[in-house]
Amino acid sequence: MKKTCNGCRAMEASGGGCSLGYITEAASSMWDIELEHQPLEDCPKPITDEKFYEELEKSGRG
Repeated sequence: MKKTCNGCRAMEASGGGCSLGYITEAASSMWDIELEHQPLEDCPKPITDEKFYEELEKSGRG
């Protein structure tokens, strides 16, 4: 399992949660603002736009 969601296009595209539907939790926050997330289940962590759109198609959300 990945340690954090840093660099993941699915997190960047959603603005707060995983747009591929994977469960995440806040790993760090400051003044009640979630700064970093970590996945609670195995995920592909697409770091390129191409991989993100491939995973989005597979998930049926794209």
